[in-house]
Amino acid sequence: METTGDPRYAAALTVPEGFLDALAVRGIGEGVQAPSVRHTFSMPMIGTMEVSIHATIIGTSFALKPENEGRLHATITALGDIEWHDQTDEEGAISDTEEPIRVVGEVLVRPTGVHGPGRSFTAGLDVDGAELLSLRIEDTSRDQIDEDVARAHAQMNEMVLATMGEDLFELLKAKMDDVSVTVEGPVAEVLGELGIDEGHADIEVCDGYLLVCLTTTDDIGGGAMAVPAAGTSVGVGIATAGLAGLVSRLGEQAIGDVPLPFDLDLDFDHERIAGRVRNARLFSDRVPDLRSGLRYTVRPSLVNGHLEMRLEEAWLDLPAAFPQGLNRLNRRIGALVGRFPLTFRLPTSATVPVRPDSEDTMTLTLRELRLSETSVGAVVDTDL
Repeated sequence: METTGDPRYAAALTVPEGFLDALAVRGIGEGVQAPSVRHTFSMPMIGTMEVSIHATIIGTSFALKPENEGRLHATITALGDIEWHDQTDEEGAISDTEEPIRVVGEVLVRPTGVHGPGRSFTAGLDVDGAELLSLRIEDTSRDQIDEDVARAHAQMNEMVLATMGEDLFELLKAKMDDVSVTVEGPVAEVLGELGIDEGHADIEVCDGYLLVCLTTTDDIGGGAMAVPAAGTSVGVGIATAGLAGLVSRLGEQAIGDVPLPFDLDLDFDHERIAGRVRNARLFSDRVPDLRSGLRYTVRPSLVNGHLEMRLEEAWLDLPAAFPQGLNRLNRRIGALVGRFPLTFRLPTSATVPVRPDSEDTMTLTLRELRLSETSVGAVVDTDL
């Protein structure tokens, strides 16, 4: 997968494993109850037994390595109670753990992302295709008077995990709900305005981070550039081809979803943004374009916690039917604006929900801004 200015992509996200770990901590909180599992099996010299496992997930961490072939290496820690039943005791347990045991499972699971119809975006994990690598009891020590009983319990539990771990994992997967988050509404509408096509995202598991690339529609075009990020920050790259449409759409929403009476063009380089505003075209493309427009150039920069947009020049752009010397003169006059610069300041921080259905929030702060002809990139810090 290309990572710089790829024409296939309208957006590229760099998601470090530190961000995933911190997000998991906030999402799990004090614990998430996993579905209970009850299973029948046979043991040598004991016969047919039933075991029930009730677990609460208390921690998840991720390791991202290319050798895992597009899958996350997740380490899941849970506190579990194991209950033993025999065939004559259908209603109750004949033995259970005195205290919850600490179970650690390691799995490989594939991340997924889909830009669906109706301008929704769903990110999640392919639980059905997850592979169990190991399942173990991390700490079998007990504060009990009878150490022999504690040792027997520990040995029995270890035997269950060793002989039935794969079966229990498959039962647990079958009972689990879909592990995903769906973004809809205004946030998802932005994806459509940026020219992101419907379908699956291209996700690459790299050394320490995920690279999530969203394909573009043919009518807008791509060029998004991946932005490196680390820790709990996220790198965002957006193709400049879709930004004019997004700005126009935001303007329409600001005035009550009324179509704007003008067209907006944007051009980018490594330091500046150049734009042109013209009244909406009234005639067919077959008619020569004789519209005048207002051209301008702004220089964006991050200053003291604000995004400053400094107007460097503004001039009247006459159509091609006029002598081009007039446009050159207009631009020289427009450059005088730079001697008395007009600066707009925008905040660089915003508070958003950790999940769409959650009251828990996190703060996003724009720390770094990168411009190129095909992509606008940013490093966004979080307070996870």
